Amino acid sequence: MRFQMHHRYFIQSSERNESTKETCDIVHRSPHQLFSSISGILPCSLAEIPELLALCCKLQVPSMRAIIEKFIIQKAADHNCLLDCWNISCHRQFDLSLRAKDFVLSYVMRSLEEAVLDLRFAQLDQAAVEELLKRDNLPVRSECDVLRIALMYYFRREGHVNMQSLLNVIRYNCGNETLMRMHQDIQCIDDEELRFCFEQNCAYGLWQSERRLYNQNIWPITDAPSPRRNPNVDCNWINAQFYTLVRLQPATASSR
Repeated sequence: MRFQMHHRYFIQSSERNESTKETCDIVHRSPHQLFSSISGILPCSLAEIPELLALCCKLQVPSMRAIIEKFIIQKAADHNCLLDCWNISCHRQFDLSLRAKDFVLSYVMRSLEEAVLDLRFAQLDQAAVEELLKRDNLPVRSECDVLRIALMYYFRREGHVNMQSLLNVIRYNCGNETLMRMHQDIQCIDDEELRFCFEQNCAYGLWQSERRLYNQNIWPITDAPSPRRNPNVDCNWINAQFYTLVRLQPATASSR
């Protein structure tokens, strides 16, 4: 005889804390009358959520996945858990919903300085950093600030990044003056690969801005997003941190 079981999953907050991370209980219940008396509680920390998401994907349990996403959004409001939630929600492996990413990244942008200067920033998956730096409403004065945050990640990772992918978050159709300032920042770093990728992207950005030449086989025309500009935000901390890292690690790439 075969039984069809319909499972419901619930995530509940627990009073127990482990390594400053609040735990949650995942309660598994079956409404089927034969199993109505069976229930199990699996305590887990936020650090174990990635395994649960992978399990949801493998077993194809979207209801449990949706509840885990809700839990991640709730925990992102806690500053101590924000970077963990940021890393989980933007990791390519888990492919969380756009809604979950938007909520978590909105918390990150509200406390951008604290998040970027956090020592755990270097431990973030590169996809998480790129998702943030692609945001249209990123609180920066210009694309120079976006580049400097990307280069902070580069420095903290001691150059161990996917260079081209990281630099692709910059919007190079931002005008010659901004491009010149970014070029000066790149020249401060002794890394030929970094310079090459930047020069290639600059050439594409200038082409997007001027459109003097068109060759579908080289650069297909696409709708380029507008550069980020918010003159009312305070980004002095970005400049200070970037140039501090330049002074401390003037030859990061060549020393590898």
